Amino acid sequence: MNKLVIFYAVLILSGCNCKKSVPTPPAAPAKFMPTTAGSTWNYSTQTYMPLPSTGTYTLKATAKDSVVSGKTYRVFTNSSSDNEYYNITGTDYFQLGNLAAINQRLELLYLKDAAVGTTWTETKTITFPGIPTPISVPLNYSVTEKGISYTVGTKTFTDVAHVKVTIGTLSVMGFPITPVSDFNYYYARGVGRIYARTKLTISVPLAGININNDDELKLVSYTIL
Repeated sequence: MNKLVIFYAVLILSGCNCKKSVPTPPAAPAKFMPTTAGSTWNYSTQTYMPLPSTGTYTLKATAKDSVVSGKTYRVFTNSSSDNEYYNITGTDYFQLGNLAAINQRLELLYLKDAAVGTTWTETKTITFPGIPTPISVPLNYSVTEKGISYTVGTKTFTDVAHVKVTIGTLSVMGFPITPVSDFNYYYARGVGRIYARTKLTISVPLAGININNDDELKLVSYTIL
């Protein structure tokens, strides 16, 4: 009996003196748009319509922030255009950009880190030259693919999200117009935007609007800090 008591006592003491191992929590997944200062992205551009042309530009994250509408945006320089502004709020990705053709700045919820099939809609009010009243432009987003591999040039990226955007029916001078639109954007986790192809056709003869654009964007090289 004494040996049994001693045996249980040793077990109890041993249990009291043991340190329980605490599992290391998994690391948070990388963002689809890194914002670390000094990170750079080199892009090539190809315009197919209305006039064929090619170009390049470099996007670079700065150490500066700008607060707009209560959101803190990281400032990015664009070597061929105005600065770009990016914000990540939870799993929502926002971009603040300037439409040079109409000199108007828009905030877009361009990406959600969400499951395939997730959709959302934004309506933006845009003033076009020659149109007396602003036009409400509905933008329809959809996460069509997630976690895929996608090749741009000679580089294959993994954990890629594909977002498709279309424009809904517009009312121009009292006439309902449904643009022909097909915007496709690809984002690699930990890298950012790697590819985009945007096609848009809007024809409103009475308003003097005839838009037929087809543009392509490719990530050529990058450095993420």
